[in-house]
Amino acid sequence: MRFASVAAMILCLTLALSNTLFGQDKSSDEPQIWSGELDAGPVILRVLVKVKTAADGSKTAEFFSPDQTDQGFPIDDFTITEGKMQFKIALLMGQYKGTVDEAGTAVTGTWVQAGNSMLLNLEVIDAMPEKKLVETWKGTLQAGAQEFDFQIRIFSVSDRGQTAVLDSFSESAAGLAIVLDREGQKFNFKLPATAATYEGTLSDDGKSVEGIWKQSGGEYPLDFDAVELASTRDLTLKRPQTPKPPFKWKAIDVEATHQATNGTDVTIRGTLSLPQNVDRPPVVVLISGSGPQDRDCTIYEHKSFLVMADYFASRGIATLRYDDRGVGKSTGDFATATSEDFAVDVQSLVTMLRTGDLVDSERIALLGHSEGGLIAPIVASSMGTKIRCVVLLAGPSVNGSEIITSQSRRIMEVAGLKTDFLDFQEDVSNRLMNLALGKEDAIKPEEMDALKSDWAKVLEMASGTVADESGPQVDLKQAMAAFRGPWMRFFLAYDPAPKLRELNVPVLALFCENDLQVLPLVNLRPMEEALKEAPTKDVTVTTLPGLNHLFQHSDTGAPDQYVNIEETFSTDALKLIGDWMTGHFKR
Repeated sequence: MRFASVAAMILCLTLALSNTLFGQDKSSDEPQIWSGELDAGPVILRVLVKVKTAADGSKTAEFFSPDQTDQGFPIDDFTITEGKMQFKIALLMGQYKGTVDEAGTAVTGTWVQAGNSMLLNLEVIDAMPEKKLVETWKGTLQAGAQEFDFQIRIFSVSDRGQTAVLDSFSESAAGLAIVLDREGQKFNFKLPATAATYEGTLSDDGKSVEGIWKQSGGEYPLDFDAVELASTRDLTLKRPQTPKPPFKWKAIDVEATHQATNGTDVTIRGTLSLPQNVDRPPVVVLISGSGPQDRDCTIYEHKSFLVMADYFASRGIATLRYDDRGVGKSTGDFATATSEDFAVDVQSLVTMLRTGDLVDSERIALLGHSEGGLIAPIVASSMGTKIRCVVLLAGPSVNGSEIITSQSRRIMEVAGLKTDFLDFQEDVSNRLMNLALGKEDAIKPEEMDALKSDWAKVLEMASGTVADESGPQVDLKQAMAAFRGPWMRFFLAYDPAPKLRELNVPVLALFCENDLQVLPLVNLRPMEEALKEAPTKDVTVTTLPGLNHLFQHSDTGAPDQYVNIEETFSTDALKLIGDWMTGHFKR
């Protein structure tokens, strides 16, 4: 949520662990249901897994976390062999391993994500619990200049009593689990995802609640009114730029296979969009930013790469957009890959394009957004003249530790957190990051104790509640685990400048004025300086006014605005990129 602060970011990382999974043989008409509880630090999350078996014996499974959302999530991959259950969920960069009991009705296992290991045991239950909506409440929170439109839905669950969720329409966030505490006229709840609490009093007629919302040390009046069940609102997102068929381009499924560093084969699959009535057109390979992305680069239902493919086709330019390794139809292990591995994936796609006859093999461009803007120079510097030109959209030009430090501070600054907290949090986070990347046994015990105490203070200052230093949320090992994964360790230390200095192809580098993730103030000057030393002399580096990190028009650039902005990608930015590429494809 908008004013969720650092504790919210930490808690959301923990809460995201609640995707898990899968089952055993059952008839295709009658799915098997597995149930378990995941201890995710500040909250215990219930897990339900529904498994269907097709006539040919193949299985599909969905994961549900009913304490968080009504939405089911598909399981990417799972196996049960020799009494072992294993699966991976690429979108969460996590994996599960468990042992099935002799009866085949229970599994003892562990879920691992970002270095965190959590016990997750699953057992077969008779059926999915019945869930019935029994109450709906609405309220509006005014926090300074910001207004939040809330809805609370309360359910009766057949085997569990009452559960409740909060919907924030202002942020397009639905189904946030709340811990409800109701007795007499007391109407209180906690929202673990943002470390917020609410204390309210029910009116005598039971139709309204008057209370106070507490978060990040602030207190805000918030009243709720009862709503007829028929008036319960649905959350819908408007995405007017998303192209709809019939398209003016032909889509062809393509793939490229190569060997990963661990010796296994990786197959990257994607869509080649070919403009109509253009023989062997030029092509641009679209490279997404950090995190597991599908070929459309779907973020909050914004499909920026699909929008680009449609626009570039209208300019006579083909596009190749692909699922990241381990995502969608691509194979490979996303969780263990680094930016260098993703660069190899792109190289295999470029090689595939050059050996085919669908596009002009001499006119291949790379377009990378965010981390993709770090990957593109790695590919272009290694492939030389096989690449015609490169477009970098909000591409980093400094190392990852500086990116993370600057973005976290600026995001919290825009969210209204005070300077003294920002200074303290930045110091503690840098110490924690250095410890995570260094040798823990080299730290003196008193330094470790001081860091643990300071980390507890960060959580306390962020959430407005006292953090128990013995509690799991203050566990330094858990806090450092996020920094110890292969991708993060590479990103934190990697300096993009040397590869930028090697480029010998035309470069268009665009930054955005309101980008709070790859700040122009931090990245533009180093980008210019690195490219000045490069062999290429065809360089354009500029900042686009009023745009955020996703190239949407935005008043503040805060990431929590991404979901509410209807614009997927600035049409002015698209035209600028299209004009630049068209000019360089003609040369």
